[in-house]
Amino acid sequence: MIREWRIAVVSAVQSNVPLSVEWASAQRRQADKNMALASAAISTDDDRNAYTLLAAELNNMQKLSDLYLAMRTQSMAMSPDKFDNAALEEQILDCARGFVSMTESHEFQDLPACH
Repeated sequence: MIREWRIAVVSAVQSNVPLSVEWASAQRRQADKNMALASAAISTDDDRNAYTLLAAELNNMQKLSDLYLAMRTQSMAMSPDKFDNAALEEQILDCARGFVSMTESHEFQDLPACH
């Protein structure tokens, strides 16, 4: 869900398509539902640790979404490369890559990018 939310925000910037606060709120609600499911499935210390990282990733995604919405309210058009090389965007991507690595190795790894 976080990945899809990020892709939608970045695509909206690149295509100069406005997204609404209502849309972003719906994305957050869906992510919160998925987080509740993940929380219910926690059974090990590694699960708890991974959940903490996932929650931090969700918070970073919320920051990125809020940033986009704030920029959108300040101007009618945005440069398509607005998020290129942005620190928050890179942090979200690095965290997501770390989750892929954990999934592949079946071992918890503390991911600094997620904090």
